[in-house]
Amino acid sequence: MSSTARPVLVVEDVAKSYGPAWALRRVSFRVGEGEVLGLLGPNGAGKTSLIRMLLDLTRPDSGRIAVLGEEPSSRTRERMGYLPEERGLYPKQKVIDVLSYLVSLAGLPALEARRRSHDWLQRVGLGEWERRRVRELSKGMQQKVQLGAAILHDPALVILDEPFSGLDPINRRIVADVVRELRDKGAAVIVSTHMISEVEHLCDRVVLLRKGHLLLQGPTYEVRQRFAEASVSLSATDGWQVHPAVAPLILDCKTKGDKAEITLVEGVDTQALLAALLKSGIRVDHFSKNIPSLDDVFVLAVAADGPRKAPPSSSCLESCPPAGGTCEDATEEPGPAS
Repeated sequence: MSSTARPVLVVEDVAKSYGPAWALRRVSFRVGEGEVLGLLGPNGAGKTSLIRMLLDLTRPDSGRIAVLGEEPSSRTRERMGYLPEERGLYPKQKVIDVLSYLVSLAGLPALEARRRSHDWLQRVGLGEWERRRVRELSKGMQQKVQLGAAILHDPALVILDEPFSGLDPINRRIVADVVRELRDKGAAVIVSTHMISEVEHLCDRVVLLRKGHLLLQGPTYEVRQRFAEASVSLSATDGWQVHPAVAPLILDCKTKGDKAEITLVEGVDTQALLAALLKSGIRVDHFSKNIPSLDDVFVLAVAADGPRKAPPSSSCLESCPPAGGTCEDATEEPGPAS
C-alpha cells in the first residue's frame, strides 16, 4: 500500500479455525484507497474464509479487521461491493428488474438505480437483453450483470471473487477496464482469482495464501523480482552444453540452439553460476536474470513441496547435453576446469 494512501481495509493477525482445521493463521495486510490487491492462493488457501469475514458473515477467532475504520458490520457492508464466485441472480425475472433491485439495496433511489442499470447493460453489450429473463443469459452474460450489481452504487471497497470466470478475452478486457476505473475513482479493489495471468498487470500488490498462511505479499513487480535469482537466460558462442563444473548448480534447463533457460538450485547465486561458466571455459555471449511471471511465482512459491535441489543423475538434465561425457557425468561433483 502506498505510504500516502488512506487504508480502506486493515487485516491484523487474523486467525480462523473450524474445529481442528485452521482456515487462516495470523494473516495481516492492508489495502488503501485507489489500490488493486490480488488475493491469490490454491484451493483451500483460506481466501473464501477471509472474504466471508470481510463481509461480516463470520467472525475471526482472533485478530482484527477494520473496513473504513470500523469492524465489519451491516453498515460497512453498504459501502462495499461484492461479486461472488457463484451466481446469485433470480432466473425467472427480467434482467433490468433484477439488476435495478440489487443496486437499490445499496441505498440508491429506485429511479437512479434503474438508470445506472440501463446504462451498464448498454455498456457491456446487454442492452438488447435487459427485458429478457435472467435464465436466458449465458454464464458470461450473468457474470456481467452481477458485476454491475457489485459496483453501480459506487462502493469504497470492492471484492471480486473470480471476476473473469466464464468470460471471453474481449469481456475479460471489459472487466479489467472496470477495475482500473474503480481504482482511478479512489476505490480499493480486491481481486481473488485463479487466473493469475489476468491480474499480473492489473494489481498493484498481491497477497499469496497457502493453507491459511500468508506466504508472501508486496508490490507485484517486487514480488516477481524476489524470484529472479531462480532463473537465467544465456547464450554461448560454441553452443550450450552442461559442463561437469556447473551441473551441480543447475536444477533444470531448456535449450534451443546456442540459447538456454536455466533454473538454479536453491541458494545458488546467478553470479556464482556465471563465474563457474567462465571458469569452465564456456564463452558466454549473453547472460541475464529472468524476471518470472506471476504464474511462475505462484508455482515456485506454492506448488513446490520443498527447496529446489539438484536433480538425480537419472534425469540427465535431459534438455541440456553434457559436455564431453555421459549424462551421469553432468551431475557429478565439479572437476577441474577444462
